[in-house]
Amino acid sequence: ILAGVIGTGYWAYNQYVASEGMMDVFTPIAEMSDPEQRKAALRDVLENSEFDDVTIRAIRNLGAERDSAAVPQLTAALDDSPIVRRWAAWALARIGSPQADAAKSKLLEVLPETTARVDRNQVVWTLAVLGATEQPAVDALIERFTAGGLQELEGFDDRVITRALGTQRLASEELTNHDEESVRVLTAHALAEGGSTEVVAPLVRMLTNELNRDEDSQSSEVIRATAAGLGRTGSPEAARPLFQMLQEQPAMNSTVIEALRHSTGAPQLAALFPQATGDARFDMVSLLVESHDERVADTLAGLLNDENNEIRSKAATALARMGDARSADALFALTALEDEDEIVSDAIEHLRYVASPAITGRLCELMETHQFRKAAILRALGATGDEGAERCIEAELGGHDVNAAARALADLGSPGGFRTLSGKLVRPRNLDMTAFNAADRSLVNEDTLAERRAALMAIARFENPEVIEDLMTVVEDEQDDYELRGAAAAAIGQLGDASVMATVIGKINDSSLSEPARRYYVQALWQRPHRELNAQLLDLVGNNSAEPDIRRAAALALGYAADPANDARLITMMDDESARRHAAFALLLGGAEAGQNKLVETLGADRDLREILQGYVNNNENDWFNLLTVDMFESGAIWTRMAAAQRLAEGDEDNGYSYAWQKVLAILRTGWNGVGGMEPHEIRAKLWEAANGNDPVRRELAVTALADIPERGLLLRARDEGGEVGELARRAMQSE
Repeated sequence: ILAGVIGTGYWAYNQYVASEGMMDVFTPIAEMSDPEQRKAALRDVLENSEFDDVTIRAIRNLGAERDSAAVPQLTAALDDSPIVRRWAAWALARIGSPQADAAKSKLLEVLPETTARVDRNQVVWTLAVLGATEQPAVDALIERFTAGGLQELEGFDDRVITRALGTQRLASEELTNHDEESVRVLTAHALAEGGSTEVVAPLVRMLTNELNRDEDSQSSEVIRATAAGLGRTGSPEAARPLFQMLQEQPAMNSTVIEALRHSTGAPQLAALFPQATGDARFDMVSLLVESHDERVADTLAGLLNDENNEIRSKAATALARMGDARSADALFALTALEDEDEIVSDAIEHLRYVASPAITGRLCELMETHQFRKAAILRALGATGDEGAERCIEAELGGHDVNAAARALADLGSPGGFRTLSGKLVRPRNLDMTAFNAADRSLVNEDTLAERRAALMAIARFENPEVIEDLMTVVEDEQDDYELRGAAAAAIGQLGDASVMATVIGKINDSSLSEPARRYYVQALWQRPHRELNAQLLDLVGNNSAEPDIRRAAALALGYAADPANDARLITMMDDESARRHAAFALLLGGAEAGQNKLVETLGADRDLREILQGYVNNNENDWFNLLTVDMFESGAIWTRMAAAQRLAEGDEDNGYSYAWQKVLAILRTGWNGVGGMEPHEIRAKLWEAANGNDPVRRELAVTALADIPERGLLLRARDEGGEVGELARRAMQSE
């Protein structure tokens, strides 16, 4: 007996030593940098392994490497022990179809030998991943699916279930009305992954069945899953059952509203609205408003006298953003509400969208009754186009709302207002306003500073270049305020034509001019693009002896010009470390395909540039990357920028740079308030126009932007109207 014990122990010890020694083979493999060499070495280990733990480790590594060359060996390993079989099946699933399709017959062969405790779930799942349609595979998938044995597996995906079983099998009563809640939830998710109209009927049936269950057996998760699934289909046929659920299941309100938002176009919502009661009315109006769909303007107009103040406000402000004059009286009525500050403020803010000479008098009256909201009222007065509004506006030039008053005069295009504001641009001779920062300012100059700041910020809106000489005087005045000198330079850039900007470039290069003046003039370079100046701007970007601020401003100007003729020199500059950063700014804003590719390539190799560029783009302390004007849509520059941002987001094999696209989305979503800038509703109109235009590149960019902003209501409108843009919209919604 003792001899037997000693012999067994000796044998076990030798086995242990051999196993431990075999594990050492993985150490040099881990150090191999060549992936093909590493995979070949792992295949050799698997071929020669005598121990399950070594075999499993080799299999797991081959699966992680997704080594298709190992499929024959992994297939052979399916005949091994259950634990080895499980990991071999796992590795085959990782490799996936079609590379591992050859293993399907062996998987089907060993399927009857598997056990739920060890390897059956993984073998069944691998068959599903490889698209096995044989009856034993399908039966086993349903059995494991209903037993809840698959969802805990690594890589579980509802879409695999959908592909493997198909809508018809998933829609069976066996699954849609299964006794187990978990199975019903999984079935709802899997059906929703179908993303087509054919899953609407079974999902509706699931929803109805669930609502009809006793309260004790009813599952809120199943209701939520089916409602969300109906929303994901994007089918208008989902609207009525979802609306019924909204009425009958108030506890599911947020889920149903989200589903309606994702599936139902505004006209369908408008047709359902008369049946809504209670809180559902407010929710439905919110959906109509968020759709930004002008097809429901009449429905919104019918709510302008609603008893609910919030509903009236939502309808009136939405109509105002559509430019619908029917909202004007309702907005004025809302301004008279008491203890409804938010509604009153919204009403006044939106009056500018429907401003006309017909309401000038009523706006002037509001100036008296709503003195804490004068800025918004002044903006509306500026939008009336009524010379009679000038008197009412000018009275506020000496008050706290001087900035709003100056802008209103500019928006009005008032000749008298132009004379008034242009007379305030240049520093009074008897005042020394020298200041290089806020701490340098004198309180004595405070009122003059406020008036001149307002005039300088507004003057470019008149689009009258007569003031450029005065603006240059301000820029070069060494006894003037730093902020005013910068504002004057920006106004020059907004007003000046190519000849004026050529003069500005000359001043920037003029060493006899003071350094501060040259630095302020830099602000003018990037306010508006002038392709005639591209050669000079390229020289500035490439001038290694120029100040960084000058080179950056020139690069921004080139970027906003979006001229493909600039790309060749900019691409060359990307190979020059001293010019690379500035060239990257230009390519990010306006580079064509070759420039975009060069930028992505360089970012992949230059970590410092990656960090610098992202920091500048995400910086909100200035407008370097915020400009968005009507001219950019008309020239096509915005589409070039959008294409460049998407190319950066796509990146290379190792990295993507989504911040550029996120920045574009941010300005498309919120607009830009500068000279020639656009408001959100104007941007939406331009995107919708491009989505329905003849340029396929712009059409796809527009639809992608609408999906990412997101503007679901307009995508649903495109879907309903059909055609190529409808199909683009449908795909965009399904990919969310």
